[in-house]
Amino acid sequence: MKQLLFIFTFLATSLVVAQDQFTATFDYEVTYEIPDTTKGKDTIKIAFDKSGRYLWTDYSKISDRYAFLLSQSETLQEDDMSINIIYDTETTKVYMNLYSSHFSFFMKMNLTALLPNRMASRPFSESFEMLTEKSSKKASLLGKEYPVYKVYPENFDGEKDKINIVFGEDFPVNNNTIFKSFLDLMTNDDNDAGIKTNFPKGIILQVASPSPKEEVLVKAINVKKVSKTITINNTLEIKE
Repeated sequence: MKQLLFIFTFLATSLVVAQDQFTATFDYEVTYEIPDTTKGKDTIKIAFDKSGRYLWTDYSKISDRYAFLLSQSETLQEDDMSINIIYDTETTKVYMNLYSSHFSFFMKMNLTALLPNRMASRPFSESFEMLTEKSSKKASLLGKEYPVYKVYPENFDGEKDKINIVFGEDFPVNNNTIFKSFLDLMTNDDNDAGIKTNFPKGIILQVASPSPKEEVLVKAINVKKVSKTITINNTLEIKE
């Protein structure tokens, strides 16, 4: 009975739909080094398309969380689970496919539906512009030097508010599309104008905290051009 209840609960918390069918293509795949509380550092792969509309990852930590939920089954305890996730920056929808040798599970979620509805819970209530200025500093990444940009909201001009970002402009990606999607999620519903951005085109290679500490939070350790096509139709069919 406990296992049956778990299955119904798991399915009830997921929205499975059949009407969405489209194809997403990706041009670059980046491996990032990120902090990890247990082992110091971890890596995550993210794929981008040049237009900035789609993001993809197969980050294992997410599938590990679902593996914990499914651990009541002795069969699934020994199962190696994999995951593919696509975020559509235009519609703010997330598509996820969790699969193993024993099952395949597809889910679609709208990020706006997961955010709190109360205006007070959103950090931005007024429209503003994210400013980007090229600093005199350089960062050595992937065997090449890149300029470091200071990124900050126009209504904050202190060094403590300026995030340090390195853009790989030799890997052109429309960052305005990507960032605007995430930033608009943080504005309340009455903020029709949203947040303006003017980021350089290029994959983000590094993100560091503001001065004076400038702790590296995200760092690209590998970038490669890919030809990845994913078809969305209650599953993720990948061709490379």
